[in-house]
Formats: sequence, C-alpha cells, structure tokens
Amino acid sequence: MQDDRNDAPVILESRELEVALDPNLPLVRGYRHLPTGRVFGGSRDGTLRVNGAELRMSDLEIVPREIPDGRCYRVAVPEQQIAFELAFSLAGAALSLRMQDIEDDRAPLASLEWVDSPLLVCEDPTFSFFRMFTTEPDLEAMGKMWLRDADGAVRDAPDEAEPVPLIYGAIYQPESVCAFLHSNYPLFPQAHRATAGRYEIHLGAYRHRVRDRVMAPLQAEIVFLGDLNQDGRVDASDYRLWVNRRLPDGDSVYRT
Repeated sequence: MQDDRNDAPVILESRELEVALDPNLPLVRGYRHLPTGRVFGGSRDGTLRVNGAELRMSDLEIVPREIPDGRCYRVAVPEQQIAFELAFSLAGAALSLRMQDIEDDRAPLASLEWVDSPLLVCEDPTFSFFRMFTTEPDLEAMGKMWLRDADGAVRDAPDEAEPVPLIYGAIYQPESVCAFLHSNYPLFPQAHRATAGRYEIHLGAYRHRVRDRVMAPLQAEIVFLGDLNQDGRVDASDYRLWVNRRLPDGDSVYRT
C-alpha cells in the first residue's frame, strides 16, 4: 500500500509543456501548455483492472524511480504474479507513456484497463471535441460496424455515464490549442467522456495476449498542437493532419 510521505508532484518541463506527475502512482495530475497558458487536469487516484480484477492504484505495490526526461513506476500484482513498468517522459509538446519490462511468465497478462483515471481532463466548456467511432454491429450487414464521426461544443455535449470507446478523437479551441491521445494499440485505443461541461480523455483497454498472439507493449502519448495547417485557427483539421502524417496508410484493422 502506498504511504503519503511525499505528495509533492514531480514536475517535467519542456519549452512547450509543463506536466505534473504523481510522485507515487503512475498518474498525470495536470498539464500547463506554456505557449497559451492553458491548464488541463488529470487524476489523483484510480483503479487498474488487471485480467478483469479491479485493484485500487493506491493499494498496489508500486515503486517509482527517475529516468531521463521523466519518471518510471514498477507496478506489481502479487496475487496474479504479474509485474510491469509504466514510464512517462516529456519531449516538446508531447507526454509519452510506455509499458515495458512485462513479467508474466508464471501467469499471463491478458488485459489491462484504467478505470476512473483519465489521462487528461478539460474543465473549460468553451472547447470543442471531435470523435471517430463505430456503430453497434449491423445484423443486416453480417455484423459490420460502420465508421461514424461527430463533433460539437463541450458545453452542449450530453452527460455520459461511462467513457465512450473511440478510434480517434481530440479537443480544441480555435484561439489556443488542440489536445489528444495517440496510441500504438489498434482497437479502440482511447475513450472520451463528457459530463457537465467537463471533458475527459482516457486510455482504452489494452490487450497484451490475444488468442495465440502477444501484442506489442503499449505506447501512448498526450499531444498538444497549435495551428499545424496554418489556416489561422486551431481545430480538428490540425489533428487530422497530424494523424495523416503519423499514419499515412491508416491501420489495416479498419481498411475493410
């Protein structure tokens, strides 16, 4: 169980971004986008669902250590004989999270989910959002799930009881900044939730072992963009351009 001997956040800073990490738990407490002064929240505690078992982060065996440009947390789940590291590092306007040193030889790590612990929280209802998602399986089309997208103002978004799994998504304000999560996990890598003028960006459920395959360790980043396409405003077009440059061919999962 974690103690409270040191509750002061660990500060990472680049020319574009200041990030506050929890000193004991693998959580981001908040961000400050330095070019605009915009502030975003994070989490103070939460739950990890490991192979379906829900475990409070503050009750897990977590050992933090410093690494170049960031902080690493070794998370052990003794009851399941599983351990792994979650490493945060900052470069430019992006905070990266990578999963590494996974120890699951005695008991396989099948799935890892973050519950009630968003990676980024926007409390400013003047922001807008963009989402790409799928419909429920269409029984009249052999169970296909059709791609759809939506956008709107955070202040006008209906309250959502749970984070909604998404393929792509971002929040933005035309006069300031666009923020989003990008992940190497191909299937619903993120989840967004709107509630009472507040907007949350969560990591999606990660599957490490799927049937007879071992997936690549999770890598994700929270990225902040300005006017990337130089059209005089910051919006979802800048996010789309960033994604197109990063993934020019898209993910093969969605081509059919």
